[in-house]
Amino acid sequence: MNTENIITGTTTSSVVLPIEENFFLRDITLDDAPAIYHIIENTREYLRKWLPFIGYSDSVTDAEEFIISVTGKRPTQDMVFTMVFNNEIVGIVGYKNINALNHKLEIAYWLHDDFRGKGITSRACSKLVEYAFTKLRMNRVQIKVAVDNEASKRIPLKLGFTREGVEREGECFGDAYADMEVYSLLKHEWLSLQENAETTATSAASPNGQQK
Repeated sequence: MNTENIITGTTTSSVVLPIEENFFLRDITLDDAPAIYHIIENTREYLRKWLPFIGYSDSVTDAEEFIISVTGKRPTQDMVFTMVFNNEIVGIVGYKNINALNHKLEIAYWLHDDFRGKGITSRACSKLVEYAFTKLRMNRVQIKVAVDNEASKRIPLKLGFTREGVEREGECFGDAYADMEVYSLLKHEWLSLQENAETTATSAASPNGQQK
């Protein structure tokens, strides 16, 4: 999908975002449906706790319908990527609720349980934050996390997001509602973080910047 036409969905060109030699993001296609369903089926009990839609994903056809819903040639508020690690699809990350008028969007993600603890999701989200601010001209990026999901909370905090508060009963999980913590990062805050990181890297590389 072409960057300039992300909101209208009027093009079929693909986006690939390299992260490392063995790790990249690629916009999702119908061909990915079997792999996506395989992940869901093999980690269903873990994912069900945090993702409401897991209970409705019972076949490859369901995965195909989801992919069609976020890639169809119609106006869309979503842009979804597969996370490809060592030539294997290990999860999904993407934008949702893209608001071009107010220059804001939300990042959502889920990962195969076997690949947790490798920094995959945080690196993927970092890349999408960069892409949102530098290519999509966004001003605000948001991440929402269930209040009990301690592992997922670490991702926005690691990336410099600010915890804004709790959206009470923000998502429906079957017959119950879950409170969601809301985290956000603004473009000027991200630029400041980038500048500080560059200054630190330069200082560390300088002979005079060596720690005593």
